Amino acid sequence: MSVDRDALIAWVQETCAAQGVLVKVADPGVLREVGVLLGAAVVGPRAQCARARRTRPPAASSQPPLGLDPGGVQPAPAGHEGREDGGVV
Repeated sequence: MSVDRDALIAWVQETCAAQGVLVKVADPGVLREVGVLLGAAVVGPRAQCARARRTRPPAASSQPPLGLDPGGVQPAPAGHEGREDGGVV
């Protein structure tokens, strides 16, 4: 699937503006925290704090859902078969 680069850029800018978020993040602290969330090695004054977070015992695992059907999800109405986005985009 090919995506028009200019259309993608315009879409990102519009959706970020609508949500009140920046298109690009340049704050070193925010980037460091995102890196920690993604598992990157931490370097600098916050490294000790990040290591402490990683050495905590793991939380209890979540419980699987009951049954095979997700709760509250209804089938798409007639005429929407084959549309993966459900008309959201």
